[in-house]
Amino acid sequence: MAWPFIFVLTSVSAHQASLPVPPLGYEPLCDAYIVHETCRLLNGGVKHEDGDRWTSATGLTAILSASPENINTLWQELRLDEIESGDQIPCMDLCLKLVEYLQGHGTCPPGSDISCYNVGVETFCDLDLRPAAMKKLMQHDGDSQSVPLRHSHGSHDLLGSPPPSPPPFGSYDSPALKAEPSGISYELWEAVERTANLFRIYPAPPREEEEEEEENESEEIKLHQSSSDRMDRPAGMMARGDLLQAGSCPDFAALSEADEDGDCVCPEHTTCHDGPTVGCPTKSGRASKIMFDKDCETCTCETPQLEEPASKESSLECPSSAAIRRPDPDGDCFCGRKLCMQGEEQGCTSRLSKDFKHFPASCSDCRCVDAT
Repeated sequence: MAWPFIFVLTSVSAHQASLPVPPLGYEPLCDAYIVHETCRLLNGGVKHEDGDRWTSATGLTAILSASPENINTLWQELRLDEIESGDQIPCMDLCLKLVEYLQGHGTCPPGSDISCYNVGVETFCDLDLRPAAMKKLMQHDGDSQSVPLRHSHGSHDLLGSPPPSPPPFGSYDSPALKAEPSGISYELWEAVERTANLFRIYPAPPREEEEEEEENESEEIKLHQSSSDRMDRPAGMMARGDLLQAGSCPDFAALSEADEDGDCVCPEHTTCHDGPTVGCPTKSGRASKIMFDKDCETCTCETPQLEEPASKESSLECPSSAAIRRPDPDGDCFCGRKLCMQGEEQGCTSRLSKDFKHFPASCSDCRCVDAT
């Protein structure tokens, strides 16, 4: 019985060595803390007999509301059937197998909370989806004009919010408890992407899966790449220049002339901003990240910048008695197999009133003790 367990550890260690080094301030792919929290989510918030380290195809089927056939196909594509023990699979192996698959299909980001996306014939991995960055984005969107959201084949559109996130870690109102028996029929990529999103991995699909409505924009990019008179652009914001003539584009655009619709295209590796708002108006009336109405006086093309990481010294730590020293995204500490005590009383005061597993990192007299 020990042989499958040894095999799992060997496969995990070997693949961990091939994971990319994340950018400064970002967690690596399949970070142990993220995998732990996702595993708890997959188990419906219910403590597994082996702790929050194992899950099952049944749990994934439930939380994605997928059909069993979809998950069976996913299991085979990820080769999870080679290492699972009965119906159980280590959550870390599930995450690492997802990364291994994504490195050969589509585009896998270099770290957690970084979203990759396709624009025409180009693929970028520069959207910051860390909790702090998303909080700022939501606050900014509340004061600005909303921008339409489009989706295709599960890919992320830059003009709206990132793909739907799983419920907050630690939520005991889990979709795993409410799944319909029949389930949703996913394409293989959709099942892979949605499972990766649970581990805060946001890949871009293979380019052959680009949606048809982006073909015109793709042709503009190709024309831009083959243009012999294309100018090199400096990094950072590109100031708007005077129009040379009616129908022409500003000097920071990729092409000097507008297309037949009257739109200009931004250079590659830049995004269009209308003042402080990401996304520019076009002649068709919809917003775009790479094109803009030639008559827009406030439109500019900017190079996306990843947000500087927040200082870790300012964050609170959990006491040594906790299962994990770092608080979860809600600022709570987790006791794992232990019970929470506040002072001399069992249970701790938290946002969920009385809680025996979680407590705020700011609680000075909260600690985790062995269950007796």
